[in-house]
Amino acid sequence: SNRGQVEEIQQLVAYRQSIGCEGGRFLFFDMRPPQCAQVEQRIRALNAGYGSGAREVSNARREQLIAAVKEACTGLPSAAALQSKPADGFGRGGSQVICVRMCDGAYFPMPNLPDGREGADEMCRALCPGTEAAAYSMPPTDNGLNQAAAVQTRRAYSALPNAFKFQKAFVPNCSCKGTQTWAQALVKAESMLVRHKGDI
Repeated sequence: SNRGQVEEIQQLVAYRQSIGCEGGRFLFFDMRPPQCAQVEQRIRALNAGYGSGAREVSNARREQLIAAVKEACTGLPSAAALQSKPADGFGRGGSQVICVRMCDGAYFPMPNLPDGREGADEMCRALCPGTEAAAYSMPPTDNGLNQAAAVQTRRAYSALPNAFKFQKAFVPNCSCKGTQTWAQALVKAESMLVRHKGDI
């Protein structure tokens, strides 16, 4: 056991010190007692074995924890279920929150939301007051938009009437800014950020 190894190492270290193995080397000459080499070799072997024993214990404990989680969390969806396609009209979403313009499907990222996802729709509308907009989440991958889902309703981005339209055509009068200046358009978003400035 690991405890037995630790005790043996401690005894050998004490023995090594008691017989004078700590010093006595001068250039190429070893003036220490002859038992020192054997004792030090045994200490090295025990130290190496102690590390592998700890890894074995760690791996065994990991297996126990995995089994306990599987047993306790049987209601969780399986890996196969997570890979399956969501129901028609609904998306999987992901960790990256974006703001989507409904008029052409264009979007921009919204990192570091002050209220987290709960305030995502409100912040999205404040950042894009010139047209209808909503917060979506998507995985941070190249084709993440295909899996994007509305933060509130889980409706799929791809189910929007104007999904991906911004990639194919320019839609006149489809702008987050509208007819205002950017300073005017972003007043509400700025006030939302100022409201949370003191929270940090």
